[in-house]
Amino acid sequence: MLCSGNCGMQKIRRNANYYTDRNKQNFWCERCYGGLKETDPIQLDDGKETKKKLLVKLKNDFTPEEIWIQCEECKSWAHQICALFNPKQASKVAFTCPKCYLKEDLKRKGCNVSNALCGARELPKCKLSDGIEEGLAKALLKAYKQVAIERDCTVSQVEKAENLIVRVVLNLQKKHKVREEMMARYANKHYPSYFPVKTKCIFLFQSIHGVDVLLFGMYVYEYGDECPAPNRRRVYISYLDSVRYLEPSCYRTLVYQTIIVEYLRFVRSRGYHTAHIWSCPPSKGDEYIFYCHP
Repeated sequence: MLCSGNCGMQKIRRNANYYTDRNKQNFWCERCYGGLKETDPIQLDDGKETKKKLLVKLKNDFTPEEIWIQCEECKSWAHQICALFNPKQASKVAFTCPKCYLKEDLKRKGCNVSNALCGARELPKCKLSDGIEEGLAKALLKAYKQVAIERDCTVSQVEKAENLIVRVVLNLQKKHKVREEMMARYANKHYPSYFPVKTKCIFLFQSIHGVDVLLFGMYVYEYGDECPAPNRRRVYISYLDSVRYLEPSCYRTLVYQTIIVEYLRFVRSRGYHTAHIWSCPPSKGDEYIFYCHP
């Protein structure tokens, strides 16, 4: 949990008090909350405004509980996430554990069960995701040919990183408010009070043993031509995160680096001229995108 105040998005410590809006989108530590003025409007990430008196005081002591679900047939219990059961998509469908499902497989062969759930491949495509996937395929093909030369074999005999899926899962228009310190420093240069920006989240999935596994995530901010200087036509790669599950693992670095390269190639073709990358690694105990790294 990161503070939205003037402390520069510092992490709110465990068991510390903090303040939030009623929709719990923005958070303020006690120090930054004390610096807010009662009469000044507070701009939230979604563009709406609130006031200091409307902020709610909470304590950062929430511990998420593992959700359990019960098999309708044998009445055994399993972790909802381990069972790959999505209650939002299957709200009217009873859960059946894998053992009971296999027992009833003969009875259910007349039903096309594979179409009941949608995977990563069914997520909407866009020009950006298609462009990254095409560049990824070309880079991997080049790597396969190089491996084939080194091993004195054909490309068909080289183990490949297959079933890779790239999707843009978030595309939002936002307003980034300029902090008071920056406004005061550049007041004589007519510095804007906010910058319009589009934030995107790019994910890489791989279908491993029939399960879509999220391997890589990247959050980017795009300041378009309508954005005032000095941010006009600049992109900012804010967060990168990954886990070590790509198969085969020898292509992991190539795949992740190619996604970044293809993204930069795509935005350059759209008129962006500068890219900034946040290179500071997370502090110990912090995670940028993934909840944990198994």
